Amino acid sequence: MPDRPLLRRRTAVLGLAATVLATGCDHGDDIGTSSPSKTPSTPAPSTSAPAQTPDEVLVDTTIDQLTTAYGVVVTARRFKSLRQPLAPLVKAHRRHVEVLEGELEGWTAPELADPDTALQAVRRSEKKLHAALVEAAGKAESGALAKLLASMSASVTQFLVALPPEVTS
Repeated sequence: MPDRPLLRRRTAVLGLAATVLATGCDHGDDIGTSSPSKTPSTPAPSTSAPAQTPDEVLVDTTIDQLTTAYGVVVTARRFKSLRQPLAPLVKAHRRHVEVLEGELEGWTAPELADPDTALQAVRRSEKKLHAALVEAAGKAESGALAKLLASMSASVTQFLVALPPEVTS
């Protein structure tokens, strides 16, 4: 995959911020600003690409976590009894990565012996993803990004509750 310019990710985050602001939830004063530094900043050596902002790093990390969870869900759906119950979760992860302007690439298929083991793996993976999204929302510098990540966390929680308690054959 060719490297995409960082400007696109920034544009996505700011575009997302505009969308959230249009709902009237935030005044947007914190969008595009970083935390003040207590030490004087030194100019970074000139490179061909500017350094990523903390929010851009957070978005990249979140995409990686979503990709990992996606791999578990897709692998679990190989069992016929889990195809339908997990379909909405697959769609949600795809949409979340799409909103973050990422790609679902490089996911691995875990070893899942049977449908019950697969369902347990999905639960563990989704709980881990939920915790990561909550933490990421707390770390986001942009209010719009924090709201988006919190919304994704809530979505994962809803899907966790909707998972079947056990697999019916």
